[in-house]
Amino acid sequence: MKQELSKLTATEAVALLKRREVSPLELIDAAMTRIEATNPRLNSLVTLCLDRARKHAQRIMRQKHADVPAHYLYGLPIAIKDNLDVSGVRATSGSRIYADRIAQSSDIVVERLEANGAIVIGKTNMPEFAAGGNTFNDVFGATRNPWDTRMTSGGSSGGAAAALAAGQVWLANGGDFGGSIRQPASFCSVAGLRPSPGMVPKVQKNPGLRRGKQGRDGTTATARRSLLDPFAYLVTGRRTRAGAHHRSDRAAGGQGGTHHTADYGARRGADLAVGRLCRARAQPGAQRDQRNS
Repeated sequence: MKQELSKLTATEAVALLKRREVSPLELIDAAMTRIEATNPRLNSLVTLCLDRARKHAQRIMRQKHADVPAHYLYGLPIAIKDNLDVSGVRATSGSRIYADRIAQSSDIVVERLEANGAIVIGKTNMPEFAAGGNTFNDVFGATRNPWDTRMTSGGSSGGAAAALAAGQVWLANGGDFGGSIRQPASFCSVAGLRPSPGMVPKVQKNPGLRRGKQGRDGTTATARRSLLDPFAYLVTGRRTRAGAHHRSDRAAGGQGGTHHTADYGARRGADLAVGRLCRARAQPGAQRDQRNS
């Protein structure tokens, strides 16, 4: 059962959670089964926060569905890149400078994800200060590609992409200045979204992030194993009453404040492209054990 749960897309997992056919605790256990089986070779998740995650899951399970807002994730386990703060969890930005740093509070993106039903189970690996197209650092070492462990998972969100491809989590955030979500997503055959600048709040507490490019001009989004339609709106501020300093330019009524609906042809083309990407398989000769075992 746990192995089957790990093969679900994010959309499928949320649907089961919504119907209460599976609990958040069961998904956490399924994620841990995959992490224990694959992470020793991949090194995609570098810090786990399972006690924190299970307490959060229990709070969600006590909620009545009538109290659940629209676009809720219903207790879906996710992973957060190691340059965003999660309260009470180690946050290194892949640097020895912050190797022992424990976050005192969560970044606004994490707060909004958790407020909308996401459960953080761990932090994903990244190059130091997110600077580079390969994921390795002096704190945790290198992350391998699940399709072929001789190869790189890309960067700087290589830990996130590898975790998704290996079935360790169903959603994982990343940051993208010049391809740091899109490149590892393509290397690991998962879907990755970089929203337009201004769509996601730029208020970050992690000092390592402010040292990197993403703190100035980059944007935070997610890589995923399927496109979960509401997810892109969870961190924009359009559906919350957060203060203006926690809202993106667009969410606060700045440039591009209206979300235009794509015409049918463009949407159909995007659907086909994402479908092909999500169904991608390893090339002959690749070591498939970390993805399909």
